[in-house]
Amino acid sequence: MKKFWRGLQNAFLVLLVAATIFTVLVTLVTVATVDREERSFLGFRFYTVLSDSMKATDFAAGDIIVVQKIDPNKLKDGQIISFISRDPLRYGETVTHKIRTKFIDEKGNTCFITYGTTSGDDDSVPTLAADVLGVYRLRIPKGGYFFKFLSTPTGFVLCVIMPLLALIIWQAAVCIEEIKKLLHKPPVGEPVQEDGSEEPSQEQQKEVQHEGNE
Repeated sequence: MKKFWRGLQNAFLVLLVAATIFTVLVTLVTVATVDREERSFLGFRFYTVLSDSMKATDFAAGDIIVVQKIDPNKLKDGQIISFISRDPLRYGETVTHKIRTKFIDEKGNTCFITYGTTSGDDDSVPTLAADVLGVYRLRIPKGGYFFKFLSTPTGFVLCVIMPLLALIIWQAAVCIEEIKKLLHKPPVGEPVQEDGSEEPSQEQQKEVQHEGNE
C-alpha cells in the first residue's frame, strides 16, 4: 500500500512539474511574441484573431493563430497568409486572409489577391510579397481569451505564481519527510526487527530470562 501511495505521489509531482514548466513557457512565449510583428519564436509568430472574416472555414475572433515565416515566392493559391495591410481603411494592421491568386505586377513585384472566406470579397488592395509575414499553420481555439486573462495580475498569480508555490511546498514536504526518516533511523549496527522496532539488548534478554526462571 505504501508503494502505491508513493507511486501516486511521484506521478502527481511529475504532472505538477510538467504543468508548471508548460505554463511558464507559454507565458514567456506569448508575452514576448503575441501580436508583435518584429518578434518570433523559432520562426513562428502568434497573433490574436480580432474579427470573424475567416470564421466560415478556419478560425474565429478570440483564437490565437500560429504563423510560420516563409519565402513569399513559394506561396500558392489557396494558402492563408498574414500580412501588413496597405488598405487605407486599416493601413499597417496585420491581416490574415486566404490567397485567391498570385500574380506579377507591372513593376515585376510578386503580389497576391487575398480575401476573407466569410464574406468571399477580395481585399481592396493587393498584397506585396514584401508585406507577407508568414503562412498560417494552426490555431489555438479561444487562446486569445486565455492570453488576455494571463496578462492580468489575477491570471498571472493563478497560472504562474500558484503552481510554483505548490511545487515549492510539495518539495518542502518531501524534504521534511526524508529528514524525519533520517532522525528516526537506528544507529549503524543496531539490530532491527522485521516490524521496524529495535531488538532488545543482551542485558535486557538476560533480565527477561531471569524473571522467567523465578
